[in-house]
Amino acid sequence: MTLGEKIRTTRLALGMTQAQLAGQDFSVSFICKVERGSVKPSLRSLAVLARKLRRPLSYFMEGTFSQEEASTNLAFGFAYLSHEDLSKASEYLHRVLELARALEEPLLNAGAIMGLAAVALSRGELPRAARMLGEARAIFQRHRRSEDLAQLTLLEGNLRMARHDFEGALKAYLEALDLVGEEGIKSLLKAEILIAVGDARRKLGLSSEAATTYLEALVLDEERLDLRHISLHDLKQAEEHFRAGDLDKTQAALEHATTLMRLHQAYRRIARGYEALGELQASQGRWQESCQSFARSVEMFSRLGELANSSQAALGMAQAHFAAGELGKALQICKGLLGSSTSKQVRAEIHYLMGRIYRTRRQWRRARSHLEESLALLEQTQHRDQLASVARDLALLLAEQGREKEAILYFQKSATALSQDGVWPAVERIRTRSKLRR
Repeated sequence: MTLGEKIRTTRLALGMTQAQLAGQDFSVSFICKVERGSVKPSLRSLAVLARKLRRPLSYFMEGTFSQEEASTNLAFGFAYLSHEDLSKASEYLHRVLELARALEEPLLNAGAIMGLAAVALSRGELPRAARMLGEARAIFQRHRRSEDLAQLTLLEGNLRMARHDFEGALKAYLEALDLVGEEGIKSLLKAEILIAVGDARRKLGLSSEAATTYLEALVLDEERLDLRHISLHDLKQAEEHFRAGDLDKTQAALEHATTLMRLHQAYRRIARGYEALGELQASQGRWQESCQSFARSVEMFSRLGELANSSQAALGMAQAHFAAGELGKALQICKGLLGSSTSKQVRAEIHYLMGRIYRTRRQWRRARSHLEESLALLEQTQHRDQLASVARDLALLLAEQGREKEAILYFQKSATALSQDGVWPAVERIRTRSKLRR
């Protein structure tokens, strides 16, 4: 198809007349001659026609790209980065590097470099990520781009977190917050930075400050978006519009897809943060606070529609109730989880906790039943450490009831799970106790 034919076909598809396409920029006779192929428009004229026909310049002129198209490629790169599709993100970002060089656009170049630094960071290539972040920072500082610098400083904080420099990471995140400023209070970027601040504070053991920061991050408009329907549909649709050359539809679909994925990612990080916070509080014996943190995590994972993660957080809450001596509450959560959980690993942990609860209540038959069920599930999943713990508890339960022979078998099972050639000392103690009783 010739250039003139492409222009005519696109115009007719949009229901435009030659006069409407010409507008105040061209004469009708000029449009007629272009469509017949008797006149070749200049690059500037073709760019105007492309804008009026809602098509990228490359659609009419192979190998020619506009800044708008390069920016769209950059947006695709970051969208796939949010979805953790690193190969697709790299593909788009490398394309932007080429376009930026051709267009002589240093900010596009810096954006692509920053995106590739994030890819390197996700892949654990820390020296490469550090080098690229430094290169991008030099460009953004020259052009005084505060929002881009905030995004870059967030990544620098993530780099320090990966190197276990939690104090340095917190300092970087707080610097990123300052760069965003007050006008960014409701932006996703500010929320992401706040989540990162919470993560760093949690790593430093500042649990109450971390919880406060997570709550501050929840200024996101959660009622406007249904987080349970996150998929690649919008992103794939945006790519289809982009290939067809419709930049308006591309940008609309891409913005929607990116917002959904970034929001989903932010909520997941907060939910995981509260789960980790609950574990930290439990290790300090702060059972009530631990239960509250786990409850918050369950609520957020449920909103995301992530059943497995929600079940894991709920199990943590049940364990906190058990440790606090609230056996009834722990048992109630466990029973609810058994009705919804599908993971063998989680079901094994639930049965193990129920066995410990019934053992504490001295309900021996029920305790043994749940411990045996846990053991059977763990043997299928081959989690040797957990299998050893359950087998040991089952052995102790049987020993308390005076059933030494069965207890010895389970102690041996526990020892075998821990070591192929080691024998657990408890086995010998049970055998000695059994001889003394005889």
